[in-house]
Parts: sequence; C-alpha cells; structure tokens
Amino acid sequence: MSGIIETLFLSQYTIIAILSMAALLFSRWAVFSQKEYLGYGLGWLVALFFLVVYSSLGGDAEPNLDSNATLNIFQVFLATIMGMVFGGAVTGSLPIGLKYDRGMSLYVAFVTALNIILLFISIIEGPIAQRMIGIFALAFGITSGFILVLLSPKDGFNSQQAQGNNLQQSFDRNDIGTGQVASGTSRLERIREDMQRRNK
Repeated sequence: MSGIIETLFLSQYTIIAILSMAALLFSRWAVFSQKEYLGYGLGWLVALFFLVVYSSLGGDAEPNLDSNATLNIFQVFLATIMGMVFGGAVTGSLPIGLKYDRGMSLYVAFVTALNIILLFISIIEGPIAQRMIGIFALAFGITSGFILVLLSPKDGFNSQQAQGNNLQQSFDRNDIGTGQVASGTSRLERIREDMQRRNK
C-alpha cells in the first residue's frame, strides 16, 4: 500500500508534472491576466541566482540515488512545517497583492521563484529531496485550500448581504419616488381604522 502511495504522489515524475503544471498556470495568470511582467522577470532572476549559488556550492554533486531510501521523522516534520508556512504566507498575502500594485509584483516574483526552485531541485536531486518536495507540495496545497475555504464563505455572505442592501435601497428609492406603496399602506390603515370604529 505504501509503495502505491509513493508511486502515485511522491514519485519524481508526478512531482515534476505537478510543479510544471503549476508553473504554467501561474505564468499564464501572471503574464496574460495580471500583466505583471516586471514581477515575473524578477522571480526568474531570483530563481536563477539561487540555482547558480546552489550549483557553485556543490549542491547537485553526487545525489543519493537509492530508491529504497526513507525519510526520518525530522525530514517529514520539516517538509510539512515549511509547506504549511509557505502555503499560509502565499495564500494570506494574495489579498494584499490584489490591493496594491507593488504588492502584486512582489507576490508574482515570490511565487515564480519558489516554483522554479522547487522544480529544479526535484529534477537534479535524489529520492530523499524529491519526497520532501512532494510532502512540501501536499502541505502547501492543503494549507492554501484550507485558508481559501475559510475565507470564501465569509466573502460570499458579505457580497450577498451587500447585494441585498443595494436591492433594498433601490426598492426604497422607487417607493419614495412613485409614492405607490406609501399610498397603498395609508389606504389600508384608514380602512382598518374605519372598521375598528364601526365595531366599537
């Protein structure tokens, strides 16, 4: 059972495919939708700087290619915590990026650099690093989805409440402008008062 899970979610090809798809979708959103060319280019420069420094320090020399290697509890805990922290930071900072122009540029640069760095490491490193990146990506996605689920109902309720208030204001304005509802209610009140007087 554990072998099937590792093959489906923690294999090198699965991780590379997921990261590549995420990079393509985010690049399309950042470049074509948001038109954040400067932030996207800055993200690539940051990622290339990291890759050059990483290669210069011998980070890609003789990776552990043992496919039977397993992670210890510290490696699992570290990958999970880092995924939760980065997922919360990226998803939580999205409203700030949407509110400010410079914030959106920095947001695009950060996510672009992070995605390229993870994709590069998952390609050149061995199974240990690849599994840690897989756990990181899962924790990142779970945290981001959890934050979006918490924020979406509130935003939906607020938007529905705002629409209801706008409709109520428009009805009130129409009633005040035409005077039909006000006259109708006043006639009903007069009829009721006449009925009550007659009954007395």
